[in-house]
Amino acid sequence: MIDFEYAAPNPRAYDLANHFCEWMYNYHSSTPFVANTEDYPSEVERSRFLEAYVAHGPGTPEEKAENVRRLAREIPEWRVVNHAFWCTWGVVMSEDDPELVVNGEAMEHLDLNGAIEREVIKEERPFSEVEGDQGATASDFDYIAYADQKMRLFWGELASGRHFDDYLDVLGMEECKIIQE
Repeated sequence: MIDFEYAAPNPRAYDLANHFCEWMYNYHSSTPFVANTEDYPSEVERSRFLEAYVAHGPGTPEEKAENVRRLAREIPEWRVVNHAFWCTWGVVMSEDDPELVVNGEAMEHLDLNGAIEREVIKEERPFSEVEGDQGATASDFDYIAYADQKMRLFWGELASGRHFDDYLDVLGMEECKIIQE
């Protein structure tokens, strides 16, 4: 499946990382912005997918097996970039939301330049659930909560030690979301 709205000439491992990360979201639930890390595909599921993906390309069986191994190594490295991109997307999408409300209390904490100091602007709209889990529409999707989940995944990738061991002492691990492999 190709999402033409967000299509770009990305590295293969980035797009495959994005595909696997999408497995964590249930867009038909009452909390479609929540990343369910336990739904990230297992090593067996990822391997099966990559083997099918590589099977359609050129190369000998040995070259294809090496491509699968290389992609399996590259995907976790691109996952962190994927989380950063979609976190930024969530923040940008919330800016265009006409229903975003800055309450009076937050306004009191604005400095002279108009920047909010350590205050979070909350969207003041209840999620309307109709007959069970129906998911969210563009108008009631909580983009800031989605961005928050993606940032937790981003920091989780860093704090896990797979990328930068220096972050382990700086971050509170309870706030991070870590994908177990």
